[in-house]
Amino acid sequence: VTGVQTCALPISYLSRFDDLRVKIDHYREVFRDTHPGVPVPPVQMSMHLHVADTDERAVAEATEPMALYIQVFRESAAAWAGRSSKDYLGYEQVIGELDTMTIDRVLREDRGFIGSPATVLQQVRKNLDYFGDMEPSLSILWGNMSYEASEHSLRLFAEEVMPKIR
Repeated sequence: VTGVQTCALPISYLSRFDDLRVKIDHYREVFRDTHPGVPVPPVQMSMHLHVADTDERAVAEATEPMALYIQVFRESAAAWAGRSSKDYLGYEQVIGELDTMTIDRVLREDRGFIGSPATVLQQVRKNLDYFGDMEPSLSILWGNMSYEASEHSLRLFAEEVMPKIR
């Protein structure tokens, strides 16, 4: 089989990283076993991105939008309270993760790419080292992030971070 474009898309900021890495390794193993001779595509991972000129500015600009994003996500996920599905095992635990999610946790655990270009480059490299070949699916306009701040963030990422990533 050629031209296989399958890829996994975990939402890493809501996952236990050790568990997620085991699942990604399993996905890659199964892919190799079922697609002999076909390179395993990179795993696409959903990540929030906000780059600013300094770490302090990036965090200041991202704090309120992240809080709003988590609040709205928590309200939406609340519909799962008391429910389960064989197709989404463990999904009911999302609410528990959202209850403990804050901008501080996102930053402390590298659950997003938020900071100056140098900091974001380190965060991307750390994720690549930990998870292997991954392709970030970047969320750049989230919560109540302004269009102007998002556009500036994307420009900084494209001009100062991307050229330094393999």
